[in-house]
Amino acid sequence: MEITTTCPIRIAIADNHAVFAKAVKACLDTDGRFNVVLSVLNTDDLFEMLPKIPVKYPDILLVEISMYRMSGIEVTVEIKKRFPQMKVVAFTLWDDIKTIKSFRAVGGDGYVIKASSPEELIVALEVVKDGFQYFPDLD
Repeated sequence: MEITTTCPIRIAIADNHAVFAKAVKACLDTDGRFNVVLSVLNTDDLFEMLPKIPVKYPDILLVEISMYRMSGIEVTVEIKKRFPQMKVVAFTLWDDIKTIKSFRAVGGDGYVIKASSPEELIVALEVVKDGFQYFPDLD
């Protein structure tokens, strides 16, 4: 008999909307496929805390595009430099084509609009973890 185990997908959340960030964390933490290892409200805390996470870095960073000090796009550029193995998924209110294309152009791995269902977010995270991209249809 072969026993296989899958480790939960390790998630970091960077979102300056505290209530929303807590709700997303709670949603993901109740699903056995995910383990939220970091949740921060600003980019300063993100870059301070990422290196302090025990064991290994998150698999995926879930980031709001409209962060203070650095945008989610700027965060993605920096993450891809410092932690190239980490995937970045935007989870944002911004649904315009220009922002989506800009995020994708800097190496973003997925893009989910906050008005989407929790199921869509979960699908996006699984798709990205499996090495694929997840973006809205831009047609």
